[in-house]
Amino acid sequence: MTIMCLRIRWNCAFFLSAAIVLAACSSSSTANHDGQAGGGGGGTAATNSGGNTGGISAGGTRTGGYSVSAGGTTASAGGSTASAGGRTSAGGTTSSGGTTSAGGTTSRGGTTSSGGATSAGGTTRMGGSSATGGSAGGTTSAGGSDGGESSGTGGVVATGGTGTSGLFLDGFFLIGTFMPTIYEFGKWHDRGVNTGVGLNSYTDPAAGRTLQVAIQDWDSQGMRTIRSPMPNPADDLGNTTLLAWDQMDEPDATGQGMINLASCVANYQQWKATDSSRPVYLTFSGPDVLGAMAGPRPSWCLDSTGGCSLISNHLDYISSALDWVSNDIYPCSGYLPDESRRCDPSYVGDPIDLIRSWTDKPVFAFIETSYQEFVPESTRGPTKDEVRAEIWVAIVHGVRGYIFFPQVVGKDAAGDGTPADVAAELTIQNTTVTQLAPVLQGDINPTTLGASVPAPLQAGWRDAPSGKYFFVVNTKQPTLTNAAITLTGVDTATSASVLNESRTVTLANGKLTDTFGAFAVHIYVVAQ
Repeated sequence: MTIMCLRIRWNCAFFLSAAIVLAACSSSSTANHDGQAGGGGGGTAATNSGGNTGGISAGGTRTGGYSVSAGGTTASAGGSTASAGGRTSAGGTTSSGGTTSAGGTTSRGGTTSSGGATSAGGTTRMGGSSATGGSAGGTTSAGGSDGGESSGTGGVVATGGTGTSGLFLDGFFLIGTFMPTIYEFGKWHDRGVNTGVGLNSYTDPAAGRTLQVAIQDWDSQGMRTIRSPMPNPADDLGNTTLLAWDQMDEPDATGQGMINLASCVANYQQWKATDSSRPVYLTFSGPDVLGAMAGPRPSWCLDSTGGCSLISNHLDYISSALDWVSNDIYPCSGYLPDESRRCDPSYVGDPIDLIRSWTDKPVFAFIETSYQEFVPESTRGPTKDEVRAEIWVAIVHGVRGYIFFPQVVGKDAAGDGTPADVAAELTIQNTTVTQLAPVLQGDINPTTLGASVPAPLQAGWRDAPSGKYFFVVNTKQPTLTNAAITLTGVDTATSASVLNESRTVTLANGKLTDTFGAFAVHIYVVAQ
């Protein structure tokens, strides 16, 4: 009989052949992988509006600010740009970006989010402290004007990484999938995925599919893993395909962070005592990150049931229970603090920004690929074009890797619900990201370069020996024609090639114009 424990959002699903029995995962159980922000009264996203600045000084506070402008463009010499209608920044690949998206998107009009809250444009986020150990560098921009254009500086960018190259993970960019079944390893490999997250949850000992066999099969595909330790963590010593040990999933979901902290800290201490060099990975609930409150624990949240989300609690996890931090928010299929942004790909960037304002440790993000069928407000999954935009929004906002969530939680939580056209788009984007991996794992949005883009575009950049790379993504469905983009740090360059599109664009004093289809991505490369 097959028994598989799947930690997805609300609970652990134990699969007994075809039957599904929902139960708690003892100390490993977590709530709702889309965990509703705050989980209790006062824990909504709105409580965080502008309230982060006083409560995050203990976790690697950034000091420049993600600048958001309502109705204009935002330039950033030291960080990602953002503009009204969605905090996207960009990155792009594929010349197929002009394809329109079926079903359209519902997105927020001229407002943007500040620290997870929904607020009018012009709000300035915190941003920009130094980064170490190969973590994401400081994305910063000063200002946040109420329209028009603003430019900014500030923030020290991370300089290091692991290995001899000076790049994070020696230039390996993590492209993962969450809990792939033991019978689908080859499929994910063919889609360009290089890492399994939570791999050891799927075993079938009666059929000879032990954990060790599953790991060997995954390794045979040339894949890496993030998973819980072996029953004896010492058995993982020397395993070069194991990128990190995996903590319980979403310990902060629905305001349960204070309850689960002690067990996560204990895990961290035990695992580090076994292998101090092995990173420990943990995923936060994106909605709970956005709903986290600044300041002391409120009086209504002083009992043992938790029920509220606090910035200070997330900082405790960051300082004492993890080395790598991920988050999940699913604009089409998951719980959202702001329903007006349903199916808005730019939402993926919001919790990334907030986490990176708390810490300089490497940040990762989940990307939805299916219609999860368990959130009443959701009526569909993301289109292939929206998934493309979500991937590049995550990259622009500073992730060191992304993980796909393909499960259909409300139906068959063990299976892959990715539609065929979305799977094909994953393959295209993963191929481009892998092509750019050494570029992407360099300094994030270094201050030597910059970009100014009109809404709803967002932009990010890298400075590599092979060239100066600028990623620009359209976060909305309508086609944007003659978009005026200004690149800084390109000296007297007169042209830029557009990666994988067999064309060039003319530069005049760093300025170019281009057309962006629905959720299109263009990558401009300027020679060194």
